[in-house]
Amino acid sequence: MTNRNRTGDMTHPCLTPDYKPSAVSNAALVISIHIGQDVDDILWNSILPDEIKLTRVTWGECQALQLGSSWKTPSLMTCFIACLTRYPSDCKSIVYNKDTSTCIPASKAFRPIAKFTSSIPDNDPKDAIIYSRSAPQCQTNLGFALYDVCGTSACLYVSAGRVNYQAAVDECEARNSTLFVADSIQKFSLFWFVSREVINDNTFLGLSDSQTEGRFVWANGNYLNSEQNGYIWETGQPDHGPDENCAQAKHRYWRDAQGLDDVTCASSSRFICEYGP
Repeated sequence: MTNRNRTGDMTHPCLTPDYKPSAVSNAALVISIHIGQDVDDILWNSILPDEIKLTRVTWGECQALQLGSSWKTPSLMTCFIACLTRYPSDCKSIVYNKDTSTCIPASKAFRPIAKFTSSIPDNDPKDAIIYSRSAPQCQTNLGFALYDVCGTSACLYVSAGRVNYQAAVDECEARNSTLFVADSIQKFSLFWFVSREVINDNTFLGLSDSQTEGRFVWANGNYLNSEQNGYIWETGQPDHGPDENCAQAKHRYWRDAQGLDDVTCASSSRFICEYGP
């Protein structure tokens, strides 16, 4: 359920005062874990579609993956346009230093993850990262809401209670969705911060090795690859204990943990369902 504050903006009951909702063209609720300063310029508004918003943040708030070599360009606007021209499918953000006029093309942004270090920008406070944000359609009538972290958005249902892994799978299927699949750095970042900042409790996601011990598979059928395997687990995990076949973010017992644990699928946990592709 959403509430309305005195200004009429939609807010989510799970959110702390640090959260800010942002309106999108399809009128669905977008819950942003953090939103920096919106890039509000009449020239931007005349170039970009209404459903796309640009947001400026610092290096400590959002990161991205570099797509190619940097170049010099006179303004943030020409930087973003050139990025879209050179990388029409992959350009989702830029890193721009106005003092040096340096433009770096970048991928979809994500919140920094301690174990993932090959990202930009570095810690130069003059390097601003500007990312685009658009919202997919969402079935809000089924208890879903759009959650956004650094421009990565997903239509999610956040459970109120704890159930075992199979019950979580069944509940998601009943809502025409799947347990959340975090099969990219961006989606893992989104999962991690929704799990930690919104749920703040142990959380299942759609990842298990129930079919073949040691071979973890996402709920969409994709295998966990070696790159992901390097940053999603807590140190020493997965330890492949007896019947520990289901992945879980274990905030309830691991304070400030930065990774997942493999647990028994019979254990009870909160969970996140994702609607759509």
